[in-house]
Amino acid sequence: GERDRAYLEGIQKRHFSLIRECCRAHGGQEVSTMGDSFCLTFDHPVEAVRCATDIQKRLAAAPIETPRGPLRLRIGIHSGFPEPFEGGWHGTDVDTAARVEATATQRQILLSSRTYELVRQMTDVKFHPRGEFALKGVDRMALWEADWDAKGPRPTAVPPLSAGLHKKQAAFALAAAALILVAAGAAYRFRTVQKQPTVANETGNAPATSGATTAPVPGPIKEQPQPAAAKKSDRVAPGAAAANAPSKEPHPAKVAEPPAHAPAAATAAAAAGRGLHYVLGSTVKLEQLIGEDDNERHKPTRSQTITRYHLKGADLGSSFEHEGRAYFLFGDVMGRMGGVLDTIAMTDAHDPELGVRLDFLTAGRAGYLTIEPPGISMGRFEVPVAGISLGGQMHVVVSTNHSERNAPTDRSVLTKFVPPATFQPLRTISQLPAGRFVRMSMHVDPGTPAGLPSGGPFVILWGTGDYRKSDAYLSIVPVAEFASGKGTRYFAGLDAAGAPTWSEKEPDAKPIAKNGTLGDLSVTWCKDLGLWLMTYDQREPALGIAFSYSRTPWGPWSQPQILFNIIRDGALGKFIHNPRAKTDDGLAGPVFGLKNQVDPASIHGAAYAPYVVERWTKVQGSELDLYYVLSTLNPYVVVLMKSRLQIE
Repeated sequence: GERDRAYLEGIQKRHFSLIRECCRAHGGQEVSTMGDSFCLTFDHPVEAVRCATDIQKRLAAAPIETPRGPLRLRIGIHSGFPEPFEGGWHGTDVDTAARVEATATQRQILLSSRTYELVRQMTDVKFHPRGEFALKGVDRMALWEADWDAKGPRPTAVPPLSAGLHKKQAAFALAAAALILVAAGAAYRFRTVQKQPTVANETGNAPATSGATTAPVPGPIKEQPQPAAAKKSDRVAPGAAAANAPSKEPHPAKVAEPPAHAPAAATAAAAAGRGLHYVLGSTVKLEQLIGEDDNERHKPTRSQTITRYHLKGADLGSSFEHEGRAYFLFGDVMGRMGGVLDTIAMTDAHDPELGVRLDFLTAGRAGYLTIEPPGISMGRFEVPVAGISLGGQMHVVVSTNHSERNAPTDRSVLTKFVPPATFQPLRTISQLPAGRFVRMSMHVDPGTPAGLPSGGPFVILWGTGDYRKSDAYLSIVPVAEFASGKGTRYFAGLDAAGAPTWSEKEPDAKPIAKNGTLGDLSVTWCKDLGLWLMTYDQREPALGIAFSYSRTPWGPWSQPQILFNIIRDGALGKFIHNPRAKTDDGLAGPVFGLKNQVDPASIHGAAYAPYVVERWTKVQGSELDLYYVLSTLNPYVVVLMKSRLQIE
């Protein structure tokens, strides 16, 4: 009894205290403990890695002595979607975390390949590849080691699959030693797993990610499940990240390569005659478009929206061309005009690398022009969603009839802009609960491809229905009848020969991309490549800003690639607010539309509404430069982003 008490007080108490202090310091949660092992979860994989390195560094600096020598811990980190059961987490991802930990030896931190891809751009930790391992009950997996003390990689408990016999023998000795330490209470298992995705959390775009984790490796869009997503009123985009933030979070470039089980993706690439592969690490923020000062760089913005228009916050920013200028539609504006009325801006800029200044339409008033179609409600979460120019006439689609408590009733309404300040309602395009075109992207057919019916040219519409609970759909309207909607047809799937079929009934519309978590999407045309480019924020299968391409408007669309993840691409705490940061990142506010909000600093930023600006898309040599606006929730502004894709 005295011996046990001495062990508990002198060793295990200090051991438990160390783990719990580090867990709290990095925003983790203790799920369970068994013997000398812990199961911890984190919202962000980066924090899980930092917690693990913090534990090892503290233990090295202040050793906990045991009868068998200093306490030495082994740590395994994995990202995934475990299942809740009887107060704990279970499933393959939990088993994987345990297998990763069991492969480690004393003082070692091992990461699954999924976690590594989410944290590989960390600058404060170096990672070493350790090869592929046969994990019991899990199959083969590549593992990486976090070099927390700059001493290089340590031997693993078992050899990688490529190791020779002599390595196996050495590893066996280490494994035996590790077992002794475990029995002596001198080993420690650290497992980080991701909670099952939830509808939404304050961190915005991510589901309640936990563990050092974020989303699973993306697969073909058409094969993904359709989990529940946040209501539109959550104002958080899916996408930020594997450890993402609010969404409003990825894998290496190889994710872009269609796997053997993705025939649709492979067909798209073959049909187009070329493929586009995201260049990992190429995504950068160019500048902040809304507000007075760039929150990250602490320099005046080019648009100076507070001084010039009394406008301090806005989101969205879908764009379209009209008479040689690019026009941008912003939603739920925070500014002098009161309420949450929406607005529109324009720019003549042709090279975003030289800077972009937005000039807001004012209609001669001291402030910005507001989008208020007569008889149309434009309150909270009722916003402009798309615009198009036809025959010198500007048209804007707005989403209205929003209900936060009852069954969804949102509808999209087409309006015609009558200068200087009127948006005249023309017709309802679609309405929930069955509508599939409440949010949308529009484009005039650049050259009728085989498969479109007679009666063109057409305006092509890609749409989503219930916000962040939708797949993507396609419809076409003759340009000559766009105002009336006469002759609208909906993509109803492919026939036995692989040709598109069309229906005059919206309920017959079939998804062009199955996902179940889509809300905002943008589709543009790249003339130089002869490809349609689609960007959207998503919650599944990987949180973040996704990209696909296709030769035809209906597809098949390529396997999605993650262009932006707020953790992977270093945005959290840099230009997207992180309320869990150890020190204030100075990014909090302005914020919008959050109920019972008292402290902007407590609201997690996000990444959503990735609208590509078509005029700025560039093919340069063997690469495609993609420029798009992105909303960040907190601060409630819009930034201009750039990502590169390799043309193959």
